[in-house]
Amino acid sequence: MNSTNYRPVATNYDKSFPLYITTIGETANERFVYRPSGIENHQLLYTSGGRGKCYIRGKKYYLEPGTIFYLPAGSAHYYEKQTDGWHTYWLTFNGTIDLFGNEPAIWHVGEQFDFV
Repeated sequence: MNSTNYRPVATNYDKSFPLYITTIGETANERFVYRPSGIENHQLLYTSGGRGKCYIRGKKYYLEPGTIFYLPAGSAHYYEKQTDGWHTYWLTFNGTIDLFGNEPAIWHVGEQFDFV
């Protein structure tokens, strides 16, 4: 797995904003990830190549190139590659603003979407 990520230190000042980024990065060859307690932040996962799938709350989501998947904070989930070279960009965030609610969601934005 080739992964590049940036983990800013969220200060108390940062946390006073309605939205702040907690991590951001990319994984060139995504692997199996199991999080029985979820993570403390919300996550957006963009698939730019290859294919994966995610299981959350008893439902399976297929992560094709050009999809953005939203995982709510604290949601048990796991995801795994379906093909080699599953390339993802991801962003985790937190704050007081409720952008997407507490339900997982998937958007098909196309492979030309400029997530980066």
